[in-house]
Amino acid sequence: MIQPHQMVVPPLRDRPEDIHSLVVHFSDLAAKQMAFLRKTISEQGMKLLNKHAWSANVRELKNFIERVYILTPSDFVDVHDLRFAGLIDKRESSANTNSEITDMSTFREARAEFEKEYLIKKIQENSGNISKTAEAIGLERSYLHRKIKAYGIEANI
Repeated sequence: MIQPHQMVVPPLRDRPEDIHSLVVHFSDLAAKQMAFLRKTISEQGMKLLNKHAWSANVRELKNFIERVYILTPSDFVDVHDLRFAGLIDKRESSANTNSEITDMSTFREARAEFEKEYLIKKIQENSGNISKTAEAIGLERSYLHRKIKAYGIEANI
């Protein structure tokens, strides 16, 4: 029952027409707050964002856009960047229930897989330069070397 003075806002999944405007707004906010250039999301990326079944309110979309800004180094965001940041097409996720991430039995395994993929991507962005990568991601070089060894990452990616 709705109380007097209570406003009911339908979930974002019921308002797909709002997604584009919200993405633009949250991109502007993230760029300003994080001192980044505003990122452009590809047409295919926007389609994926529109198809996603946003289970929570707009805060979920805001948090996701912030994650995209943190995890995507370029100013152009494409589908693979959105997926790397954690967005999964609902049709894809139901079709791929045996994907690597769902096969992981613990949070620790999932986090380790994310860390490994993140480090590989960052090392590639820095042309295999470990010192430069460590500085870019805010880790001590020795700690990054231990992670590389632990995950069996080829340093000359």
